[in-house]
Amino acid sequence: GYEKQKEALAGNLQFIVSTPGRLIDLYKEHFVDFKKVKAIVFDEADRMFDMGFKDDMTYILSRIERNRQFLVFSATLNFDVLNTAYQFGSEPVEINISKDVAKADNVKDAIFHVGNDEKPQHLLSIFKKENPTQTIIFTNFKNNVDRIAHFLTSNQIPAMGISSLMSQTQRNQVISKFKEINNQNVMVATDVAARGLDILNVDLVINYELPQDCESYVHRIGRTGRAGQEGKAFSLVSEKDVESLYRIEEYTKNKIDIQYLEDTDLVKEFKHMAQSEFSYKKPFNKNERPQDRSQSKNNFSGGSGGSGPRPQRSGPAAVTSAGTAGPAKSRPHQPLQRSDQQGVKKDHQAKDAQSNSKNKFQKNQKPNGAAKQISRPHRPNTENNYRRRNTPSSAGVLGTVKSFFKKLFA
Repeated sequence: GYEKQKEALAGNLQFIVSTPGRLIDLYKEHFVDFKKVKAIVFDEADRMFDMGFKDDMTYILSRIERNRQFLVFSATLNFDVLNTAYQFGSEPVEINISKDVAKADNVKDAIFHVGNDEKPQHLLSIFKKENPTQTIIFTNFKNNVDRIAHFLTSNQIPAMGISSLMSQTQRNQVISKFKEINNQNVMVATDVAARGLDILNVDLVINYELPQDCESYVHRIGRTGRAGQEGKAFSLVSEKDVESLYRIEEYTKNKIDIQYLEDTDLVKEFKHMAQSEFSYKKPFNKNERPQDRSQSKNNFSGGSGGSGPRPQRSGPAAVTSAGTAGPAKSRPHQPLQRSDQQGVKKDHQAKDAQSNSKNKFQKNQKPNGAAKQISRPHRPNTENNYRRRNTPSSAGVLGTVKSFFKKLFA
C-alpha cells in the first residue's frame, strides 16, 4: 500500500527496492527526491526492457544527478540495454563473467524426441528413472500449468503450479513450500519462474515444450546446477518444437545430446491427462438446468445421434395441467398438410404483390404529390454504341492520333 511506503520514505532510508512504476508515482507526489540518489541499480535489465519498462527507466535516469554510480545486471545484455547504459553512463565499464559461455558447464542437458501425445507418458517415465528430489517443469502456456500439475498429482507425484494467473502472494507461498526439502518436490511453472529464483537443491529441470526464445532456454536450465552442484535438464521435443530446437542449438553453439527411454523404463499403466476437464464449456443459461440441456440435446439428436425430428424451442419451464411449474417438454415438429401448404403459399404471394405495388406507387411519386415521369430504359450496350463511344470525337486528342496512325499504316 502507498501509506506504509510513504511513512517509510519519511524516515532516514538508505536503500529502496522498487519497481519503476511505483517509484515514479512516489516521485511525482514528492515523496522521493532523486537528487539525493548516489547509486542506482537495474537488475534483470533485459527482462525489464522486454516487459516495456524502457521509458520508465529512461525517465528515472534523466532525473538523477550525473554524479552517481549506475549499475546494470543481466544474464544477457541486448542492444537496447547497452545503448541506455552508454547514454547515461559517464565512463561505462562492461564486465562479462561468462564470455562465450551460453550455459553453465555443470548442467547436462538432453532432449527426447517424442510425439506430442507421448509427452505425459515420458514425463512420468523420467520421474521413475531419475527419482529427483526437487524438479521444475516449464511449459510455454499458463493454461497448461494446472493441467500438468493435476496430471502428476493424480499419478502419485504431488506437484504445485505457479504462473502469471496467480497473485504475488500466492506465488510466494508456492515458492516457500517448494523450497522445503521433502521426499519429492515438483513445481510446474511458466517463464515467470525462469529468472530470479535461486534455489540450491533443484537437481532436475524438464521442458515440457521448448521455449520460442533461445535465451529463455538458457535461463530455464540455469535453475539447476547452481553453486557448483551438478544438474540435469531434459526437454521433450515433438514436431511442434523442432524449429525452436534449431534456434537453441544455433544460439548455444552446441549440439544437444539425444537420449531415449527403453521400453522397460516406460510407464505403462497410469491415469491419462484428462482433456475434458480443461476444455472450454459453454456456460448454461441462468434459467436452464443441466438436466434440461442434456434432455434437450438428446431430443434433438434422436438419442443416438440419428437424424430425428427437430424439437421446437421451449422455455426453461412450462406449466403442467395441474398448474405447477415443471421442466419444459419439447414437442416434435408437425409437418404442414398439403392443403395448409397451398394456403400459406397463396397468402405469401398476396402479401408480396401488395408490397410490390405499394413500393412502385411510392417510387413514382414526387415530393409535391405529382406523378413522376417514367424515364426511358437505358440504351443497351450494342456494338454500334461501343463504336460510337470510341470515335475520335468522343476520345479527344488521343483518339484522333490513334485514328491518324491507323489510316497512315493501313
